[in-house]
Formats: sequence, C-alpha cells, structure tokens
Amino acid sequence: MAIIDAQTLFCDGQVITGTAATVSTNVLDLTPLATGNLGRNLSVGEDLFLQINVGSVTGTSPTTSIAIQTDATEAFSTPIVLATLPTTSLAATGNVILARLPVGLYESYLRLVITQGGTSPVGTYKAALVRGAQLQTQYADAVVISA
Repeated sequence: MAIIDAQTLFCDGQVITGTAATVSTNVLDLTPLATGNLGRNLSVGEDLFLQINVGSVTGTSPTTSIAIQTDATEAFSTPIVLATLPTTSLAATGNVILARLPVGLYESYLRLVITQGGTSPVGTYKAALVRGAQLQTQYADAVVISA
C-alpha cells in the first residue's frame, strides 16, 4: 500500500452511525499550494489517489457513498463535488478502494462527505490522499495451475 502522510489524512478510524451525510474528521488545506492563482492543479503530471480503507460496515443491506468536495472557504458554504465513489465497492468490510483524483483546478479546501444507506448502518473508515498507489493484484504463493 501507499505511504500515508498525516497532512493528507481525511479520517482515521472515523465511526459513522446512521444514514445522515457525515463530513470527514479532517479538512485538507490546499492554501500553501497557491502561488497567486485561485486554483491548485492537483493530479497534473503525477496521479494522486484517494485511498479508503473500510474497517467495518454493519447493519442490514448497508451501502456507502463517498463524495470528494472542494471549496474556497473552510466552512464549505458553496462546495463543489469533484467525484462520488460508487456504493457497490464501498459496502464490504475490509475493502481498500483506490480512486484516481480527477485532474483539474481545486479550490483552497478539500473534504469527504460519507453517506451510508440501509437499516441501522455503522461504518469505520480511514481515508487519505496518496501518490504512487499500489495497483497490481496480489495472488497467493505456490499456486498450481493445471489444465
């Protein structure tokens, strides 16, 4: 897996209960990346990924949707949704999801909004921006393939 930096960590073991949209524990401040321009060219020239570790999800028919938002203010008065991850890949316990961050101009702040569905859902999540994500599939050792 990729190296996770505390400065790019959205949440670490955040427990979400119920179906209300919940904001990630941390908001990433992209202001230091600005050099007089209003936008930050993230993921240009080098891919950045959103890595989500699903620690556990319980409840009846649980689903999870995660939206990546940016805004010019830390209060997110007019958030722009950059991407929403599909619920099918996020509902299973133990999943690690890597999603390539969209290329483009970002405003000063970045956050996640996690929404769970189903009956009485409870989920635990860790999410961060990473680079150089490990994308190859791991296979078991000493597998014998016969015709």
